[in-house]
Amino acid sequence: MKSRLSAAVVAGACALALSVGAVKADIVTFDVSGSFNQINSTGTPGFSGTLTIDVTGGTVTAVDIAVAGFPDFTILEFSDSASFGFGTIGWGIGVGNGNGPANDFQLYFTTTSFESLVGFTGSNVGQSILNMDNSGIGVGDEVSITPQAAAVPVPIAGARLPGLVMAGGGLLGWWRRKRKAVVAA
Repeated sequence: MKSRLSAAVVAGACALALSVGAVKADIVTFDVSGSFNQINSTGTPGFSGTLTIDVTGGTVTAVDIAVAGFPDFTILEFSDSASFGFGTIGWGIGVGNGNGPANDFQLYFTTTSFESLVGFTGSNVGQSILNMDNSGIGVGDEVSITPQAAAVPVPIAGARLPGLVMAGGGLLGWWRRKRKAVVAA
């Protein structure tokens, strides 16, 4: 009985020592892209970038959207449930680029949960508005928000070495006790 308990403890220690840390599944980065249907004076064809969301807490944690001819939009101005286009209810964000509050990029999209980003998995239904001096110079109905491929965790050299040494010591001790018991019998 004692040797079975020792073996279980050693096996558990080995599993713990060799385990790799889990990737945080609650923070998801999405690729964002779209085009404008109506363009006033600038001739910008569309936009692309990333949107990072805490899908457990339901909050936008980072935005980086590029529109040709403008500085990148990276300053989150608002993020809240919103109604857009024919009464569609989803989520809206406003992103600035440091050129003043009258110059921003707004993105509205459907959500997985009603009026919430909790559990958000992406959207292909949305609307975009590019404002310059409080006038919409670009309006679009083509929006794609898709999750990026999840990162695969890799072990860091030396990070688990103390646990590995301890597990190896436990295995050696277990093996010596078992060997003594066999020789004594």
